[in-house]
Formats: sequence, C-alpha cells, structure tokens
Amino acid sequence: GRIYQALQAIETKKSPPLSPIVFLKADQKEILNCQNISIQFSGKTKPVLSNFSYSFLKGKIYCIYGPSGSGKSTLIKTLLGLIQPNSGQISYYEPIKKMADIGYVPQHTQLGHLSILENITYPSFNIDSTRAEEALRSVGLNLLPKKLPQGINTLVGDYNKIKLSGGQNQRIALARILYHQFPLVLIDEGFSALDIEGESFIYSNLKKLIISYFAIFTKISNKFYKN
Repeated sequence: GRIYQALQAIETKKSPPLSPIVFLKADQKEILNCQNISIQFSGKTKPVLSNFSYSFLKGKIYCIYGPSGSGKSTLIKTLLGLIQPNSGQISYYEPIKKMADIGYVPQHTQLGHLSILENITYPSFNIDSTRAEEALRSVGLNLLPKKLPQGINTLVGDYNKIKLSGGQNQRIALARILYHQFPLVLIDEGFSALDIEGESFIYSNLKKLIISYFAIFTKISNKFYKN
C-alpha cells in the first residue's frame, strides 16, 4: 500500500498523507511531540512500544539506548512514518513542515545507483558541488574522490564496478545530512561501521549543525552519553 501511495505521489507530485503524523505551526521550543504511541506487531503478545509520550525540544541531542528488542529502531521508523502505530499521535512543529525536512541515516546504508555527488545531494537537482565537497570533508572522505576515476562524479552503489566499504557508505549518508542541513536528524546506529576516531570526528561536525535544531541517535559510543 505504501509503494502504491509513493507511485501516486510521483505521478501527481503531491505527498501522500501519513496519518497519524501531523504538522503544526507553533512558535515554541518544542519541535516534536509523541503522544501515547503504542505499537504491537501481528502475532506478538506484547507491544514493542506502550503509551510512549515525550516532547523533544529544539537545540537538543537525544540518545535512545537500551537492550536489543527494546523498541529503539521501531520508534525511529514510526517517527519517519514507515510504521503506523496502533494508537497515539505524532506532531511535528516548525521548522519541520513535511517529511522531507527529516534527515535519516540507518544502520545498514545502501547507496543509490548514482554518483557520489548525486548520493550526497539527492533528492535536490540544484547541486552545489562546493557544499558537497565540504560535506565530504566533514565526514573525513575528502580524499576519496581523488582516488576514483571520475572523482566525485564516479558512479557507486551495488550495481556499479566501484564498491565502497560499509564505513564509506555510512559516511556518504552522513555527508548528505550535513549537505542538506535538515532541521531534524534521525540516526539509527548510523555510526556502526565506523571506528571510534571516525565516529568522534563526524559527531563533532554534526553537533555544530544540530545545535540549532535537534537530533535523535541510537547506539552511539558511551563516551558521548555524558555530552
């Protein structure tokens, strides 16, 4: 059903409705509100999330942590509209006006059948090469294009000859976050393929962006929890 909605959206150039997610105008510190979100998957006796309520504020970085199966990724996917809760409502406030204002990096990153530049700037067609190169520099990949046949315009992805590592894929996805400067960033174990030095470097650059808006992480290194 979601694929059918997406195809309709492409044809009509109108975003499909994503109930129960609503977008509201408000001049306040709150940017996201979850009200009594409950999710129970078919065939399961216990809910993954039960009456989860929380108000997320601008300028904050949140880290959701807990054991495997505690509902971290389920919450992230619900905030993205990929999972419909059994009950409850999600409210976004300005500057988030639509789902496209949300940046997302999953644990397992799959690049599009595009160039490195296009993977960073997607879905925008107004490409700023200088800003894309700065985003690559911010994730420690500024030397990668110099090693490739067509530089930053080299085609990557699963169906091309150039195969990047899992860590490089994640860095490109994180570069996209920095390029677009999304008001809200959701990172679901998006540092899982990086070493601690790379994670620390990228986190410090993300923090400069997020300080004006906010972000939700799952499973970043223990050294960051106190910050």
